[in-house]
Amino acid sequence: MKPLSELTGYTKVLVEQDLNWGEYIRTKIKSICEAKHDEVGKLAEALMQMEKMLQTYIVNLTETTAAKETHRKRAVDCSEHSDGLPAANLSGLSRPYRV
Repeated sequence: MKPLSELTGYTKVLVEQDLNWGEYIRTKIKSICEAKHDEVGKLAEALMQMEKMLQTYIVNLTETTAAKETHRKRAVDCSEHSDGLPAANLSGLSRPYRV
């Protein structure tokens, strides 16, 4: 199979497999990088970098989402009184009092 056809197929697999190629495909793409010292090799290298960056983004997004969820749960817990009743809605009290 021609290298561009292989890279096209691997790109489709990346989308189908939650943006993660796995070691087998990474090894195949690395071999294209090493064998080709032209635009095809550069493209293969760029695809490997892209997959690595996507994995980093996924990890960061997962961690950020988990942290926000923990923060949200703590905020809900803090908004309850010790008797378990929800705190009163005080949003309207910020307006000036008129006599």
